[in-house]
Amino acid sequence: MIILAILVFGSAIATESRILDGTLETASDKGIEYIAQFVDDYGNFSAPFVTDNDLCFFFKLPLILSTAGKLRQANLVLNYIKMNFMQPDGDFRTSQSVKACFPYGTYYTYTNVWITMAAHSMGRYDVSVPALEFLQPFFRAFTTSGPPSDGHTLTEMFTASHLGNLALLTGDRKAAKKAAKVVMKIMSMQPNLNQTIYYKLDRGNLVTDASQVRGNFFVNRTAPNQPYLFVAYSADFLVKLYMQTEKKDYLDLAKQIISWLSTCHPSIYQSDSTKKVAVAAAWLAALTGDEDAKFVAEAISSYLVSTQNDDGSFPESTLPGNTPEISYALRLVDAVY
Repeated sequence: MIILAILVFGSAIATESRILDGTLETASDKGIEYIAQFVDDYGNFSAPFVTDNDLCFFFKLPLILSTAGKLRQANLVLNYIKMNFMQPDGDFRTSQSVKACFPYGTYYTYTNVWITMAAHSMGRYDVSVPALEFLQPFFRAFTTSGPPSDGHTLTEMFTASHLGNLALLTGDRKAAKKAAKVVMKIMSMQPNLNQTIYYKLDRGNLVTDASQVRGNFFVNRTAPNQPYLFVAYSADFLVKLYMQTEKKDYLDLAKQIISWLSTCHPSIYQSDSTKKVAVAAAWLAALTGDEDAKFVAEAISSYLVSTQNDDGSFPESTLPGNTPEISYALRLVDAVY
């Protein structure tokens, strides 16, 4: 379903030429082959960067592998996830005491949404149906660090957008529009958009001070090495929601976000953490021909390709599993642009 959606959307979008002449697909293919060789017949994944039987090393793989046509390996890993990490209530956890390794345990539904998207797209309703049932309360409150029933109140653009993309995939238009309202509310509350985007909301109030929350909560436009993806992912979601609704407000805000990011410190174009920025920009560029978006997508993608090792892997950063998601991101940019 993911691949079909890309092809359907892509057929309606005019682009002058293929981005970087197919080098992104070539790099993605190499990365996918590197990943697939470490999936055994039981769905276990034993790449060199895997250090423990932790959900954080597995949750992205079914969607990434299935999108690349590795359906057997995707199903094997999904089976492994179901047997080892799926809970009776439809949640996914490494253990009763551990959600997933840092930082994925902090963003509670991030792992769940990746798995649910894959299962739904692959027709694995034995996984996707209970997983979606578990996520229903989050579609109402979009809390980031845990279920709203446990007293969690913090939300952010990234969480709302991730859940919003899942809602679009599963046809829940009401939840998708609610997610967009969260994003639009946060952006409308910005006190100094020329310099900063604050992307977290707690009890309806914009988080603008470190005393209010642990961890990052803003992107500084002129400072280096910022958490750009936490803002950029909303552009990805809003473009897709616009394609479904044709509501121009969504597209306008997506353009605003990508335009703002294009003026950020040059480190945005030299980081393996900005792969989601490239994908969001590619969607916008393909749909509108926006020049800022074209530049962002091409510059980041070019950098990512330049970092690939001869064996198809990419350098591992502080987050586990860089190679799978970079391979996936390059494939998406190539497909939609």
